[in-house]
Amino acid sequence: MSASPRLPAALKQTVSGPFERGCAYYLYFRLLNVTPPSSRAEIYATVAYLDKNRRILNSTPLLVRPPRQTKSWYPYFSIVPTPPRGTAMLSVVFLLAKGTLFVDYISVASHKV
Repeated sequence: MSASPRLPAALKQTVSGPFERGCAYYLYFRLLNVTPPSSRAEIYATVAYLDKNRRILNSTPLLVRPPRQTKSWYPYFSIVPTPPRGTAMLSVVFLLAKGTLFVDYISVASHKV
């Protein structure tokens, strides 16, 4: 993904349920920052629960400021609350506001609370 303040980049995937109740979901992903040293990358990750009409029931945003350019992948995760009643789909969205990043190993997994 590559973006500038006037032209952000987005990566999105939506999956259908069913989803487990009574557990939390974890969003896992890793980033490789290849942004030039003169700039700083800024990416937002969001997990949203949607109803059958694709309306947002709940969302959990995460702002990530990855370390400056290196040759290493950095893993991240965020805990997402239990899906609310009526959840039919889950959407993961990455919005890159500025910089150049590679996003890899994106997964959402349930964990007992």
